Amino acid sequence: MNVLYVGVRESYYMKLEDEYQEIIKKCKFISKSDEWFVEGTEAKLDIDVTYPRYNSGDKFNSIIGLFNGLTYETYLGGYNGELPREDGETCPFDEFFIYDEYGNEISELTLEEYKQLLRKKKLNNINETIRYIRLWSRRD
Repeated sequence: MNVLYVGVRESYYMKLEDEYQEIIKKCKFISKSDEWFVEGTEAKLDIDVTYPRYNSGDKFNSIIGLFNGLTYETYLGGYNGELPREDGETCPFDEFFIYDEYGNEISELTLEEYKQLLRKKKLNNINETIRYIRLWSRRD
């Protein structure tokens, strides 16, 4: 019985992780001020290097990942080239504003809150379309 329970539980968390990964790989990460990457620039996430695994109730910015982008860091004087320069660094997601593929800032949302946001937006779009059709059909 415990083996079945553990298997079901692991399956549930893998589904969450898969959902999270599908969303996060389409997101833009814009650096905040006073962080490793240049403020306001996009850093690209290496989707294969994120940890820990997403758990129910975690916010989008609660994970850590490997990013590539522009930085002014010189490694304590060890770099003498032009700045800013391209660099890769492991950073917590909370060093970025996270935007989904639709432009929504989702850093502080959980996966469930994000899905609710998308449902509301879809309903609003449907309602706007219905209103437009009704207005258009009254023209005749």
